[in-house]
Amino acid sequence: MSDGAALVILPNWVGDCAMAAPALRALRAARPDARWILAGAERSAPLYGRWPCDALIPIAGRGAPAILGLARRLRGLGIREALLLGPSFRSALMPALAGIPRRVGWGTDGRRILLTETAPAPGRDVPLARSYLRLAARLGADPDAPLDPGLPIGADERDAAADRLRAMGVDGSRVIAFLPGATYGETKRWPVAHWAALGRMLHGAGWNLLVLGGAEECEIADRLSLEIGEGAYSLAGRLPLRASLSVLSIVTAAVSNDSGGMHLAAAAGAAVVGIFGSTNPAWTGPLGARSRAVTLGLACAPCYARTCPTQIECLRDLAPARVASEVEALLVAPAGAPR
Repeated sequence: MSDGAALVILPNWVGDCAMAAPALRALRAARPDARWILAGAERSAPLYGRWPCDALIPIAGRGAPAILGLARRLRGLGIREALLLGPSFRSALMPALAGIPRRVGWGTDGRRILLTETAPAPGRDVPLARSYLRLAARLGADPDAPLDPGLPIGADERDAAADRLRAMGVDGSRVIAFLPGATYGETKRWPVAHWAALGRMLHGAGWNLLVLGGAEECEIADRLSLEIGEGAYSLAGRLPLRASLSVLSIVTAAVSNDSGGMHLAAAAGAAVVGIFGSTNPAWTGPLGARSRAVTLGLACAPCYARTCPTQIECLRDLAPARVASEVEALLVAPAGAPR
């Protein structure tokens, strides 16, 4: 294998970007002498702020100036190979304009003409993280490498997270994080009333609840913390991405919809219970030995639809007591996932 420069263009969405970690780890293990350059969307690239790479390039904007600007920058870095973990046309256009000789990716979104080497589009019957590994095998990674979701987090970041919780009067050793948002839509969002009932159950068992999420989830997070009452706190919309990752690294567990937050929690090393309705835990379930997915497994699921023609029974009928039992079982399970 060449020991020159190789580019990896990360997936855009935070959750997908987090699930790329096993592939990046396997690439580095297979080719330790290569110069690895990562590029990703400005909102998700900070996940790899402590990753051992030679450069991390955030991609700001989606228009022609951003694409051309990045292509010019890449052209001067001596890159010989590019691995595209995202499926979009735009992600293939940038390395093609940069003149990178070898460009590897899935043959999706009409972009075959921009790639020198294509792989069949992945199905939804295997973990997406495994599909990333199989694609990365084109550049030498072991396709059967462990699906370790961990991302590097500095001691300074963990200390800052602990200080933040102490300033709020929260005992960090007795915290379960709630991530009730999901950008995808209502068919991924467990009802707020169910979240509140679960929060009261867990608080009754001696746990504090910390509600996290992006700026778009402030309203639902604040409402939820009020409905739970004593022992519930919201930091939604108040933390940048790496600060959220750091806070999740010091909580005991996290409960989340199938969302970027769920994969963020797994990457931080928290024990994770993921709640699934319209989507498939076999495809995007949380990674790690202390992670589990809970779903009713209705005949109509997974449908992957953003709206439901009935009453979203796959989430409506998933009782808080069922999720509470999954959390309790997870908390007593032997530790096994890397933190």
